[in-house]
Amino acid sequence: MGKVKKYLDVFCDDNNLPIYSESKIGRIIKEKKIYHHRQKISHFGKVKTIKKRVNKQRKPTGYNTNNPGDLIQIDTIVKFTNGIKRYIVTAVDVNSRYPYAYCYNRHDSKSTKDFFKKIQQVFPYNIKAVQTDNGSEFHKYFQDYLKE
Repeated sequence: MGKVKKYLDVFCDDNNLPIYSESKIGRIIKEKKIYHHRQKISHFGKVKTIKKRVNKQRKPTGYNTNNPGDLIQIDTIVKFTNGIKRYIVTAVDVNSRYPYAYCYNRHDSKSTKDFFKKIQQVFPYNIKAVQTDNGSEFHKYFQDYLKE
């Protein structure tokens, strides 16, 4: 608000208008819904309004895990060895603590889809739910495979 107030004070002083405090200016902006919509100019000169980010879905509250396979937690670890970058995808069952890990060259949703197919074969019980950190590797192909 300080930036707005500085220029508004000069304008009000020049035009014999009352000078308002920062909090009053903030309330007026909120009340009148005067918001600046972020814009991006493309290299063609076309103005685009930037869309607001959509919040990702979170784990439902009150989800109980009583049996092995009720909830599997999956995450990716990045390791550098001798200048080579590797992505280790890991899975742990919340109840039995049964672990599994596999190394990939790429950090993408095709790799995590392949990983999930592998853990379905290796885990000694059926997987009912999966929890991830909503990283980019858990979108597209991975989500499509889970919905299938």
